[in-house]
Amino acid sequence: MLGLTNEMDQPLLNEVDGARLLLGGCRRTLESFPSHPGLYLLSGFSRLLLPNQEIEQALNDFRSGFQNIQDLPISGQEEIIVQFLRNFEQWSESIQNFEKVQMDIAEIVLYELPTRTIAHAVYHINPFHAERILLNAILRNVENFNQQFLRRTRNA
Repeated sequence: MLGLTNEMDQPLLNEVDGARLLLGGCRRTLESFPSHPGLYLLSGFSRLLLPNQEIEQALNDFRSGFQNIQDLPISGQEEIIVQFLRNFEQWSESIQNFEKVQMDIAEIVLYELPTRTIAHAVYHINPFHAERILLNAILRNVENFNQQFLRRTRNA
């Protein structure tokens, strides 16, 4: 059994053929809906469940999925990515090279949406890159405070 289950802990993909069918279905549907982020995310995940993992193609699918949510408000993008990361950790028991793939996904989401929320969500996976984003956010806040403070003291 592959590591993907529903809320009642029943397997969604019982065998490798299930991953192949999921990937094929995603790829065919992407021909009609080429900007659907969920299809890219499922496609990437199913590639990782195959015996001969297609890691680079899976990472490209994840990247495309995250890029295709950019029309949403930032809070919606963050919610989707955080939920994806939680699900990925739960479902990925059977993925070979899980730690490396997880690190790569963390780098992708930090690149695509470098917010504090995303940095907090991936800090345990990739503290170096997450810390840089958090420190930059703190620096921006300090700079904004200083500018407002200087404006008020000049106007006083």
